[in-house]
Amino acid sequence: MADKIPFANKFLAEMYAGEVCDSVYDPEQAAKYYLKADEHGFLGRKGAWWLLNYYASENFQIDELEKDGLPASAGGMCGPLFSQIVDGLLPHL
Repeated sequence: MADKIPFANKFLAEMYAGEVCDSVYDPEQAAKYYLKADEHGFLGRKGAWWLLNYYASENFQIDELEKDGLPASAGGMCGPLFSQIVDGLLPHL
């Protein structure tokens, strides 16, 4: 369904992030769907902050050496908005 209706990725991400119902909380699935939402331009600020907090809590290191590995660790789906945010943070790390 989410492939045919791209904005559904954002709603699925919010559901798995526990924003809709705690009983389906699955942060890995939430990250996957937030990244898919970003591919289609539906990530938004809230989703971007959630992803950054998720990667920080999972101890992902976002620096020049691992920046290229980030999309692979996220299932190869690092979208344009999230990539811009990561690029903007690199000078401050």
